[in-house]
Amino acid sequence: MRLVIFASLAIACGVTSFSASACDTRADYSNKIDKVQTEYQVAVDTANKAYVEKTTYSVRPARTNLVDWQNAVGVALDSYNRQAQETYDNYVNNACLWW
Repeated sequence: MRLVIFASLAIACGVTSFSASACDTRADYSNKIDKVQTEYQVAVDTANKAYVEKTTYSVRPARTNLVDWQNAVGVALDSYNRQAQETYDNYVNNACLWW
């Protein structure tokens, strides 16, 4: 009888441990997406400020400053898209949809 009780407790603890580590709730997903969006916004704001400063105080051609800005925003957008897709895939693949 002790073996049956021990085995059932061990299985229950294992299932609880697995579900706690493997499941992403909607709140987890939302928090991760918020973090990714914040990082993207900071990167775009930084690119915008750098563009304005370079355009205002630089003797370089405006076209060069625009290319720098486009490159910086492009990197930020690529990073955002990659991180958002990874976060979404992780949520879909690891969400406990039966909750």
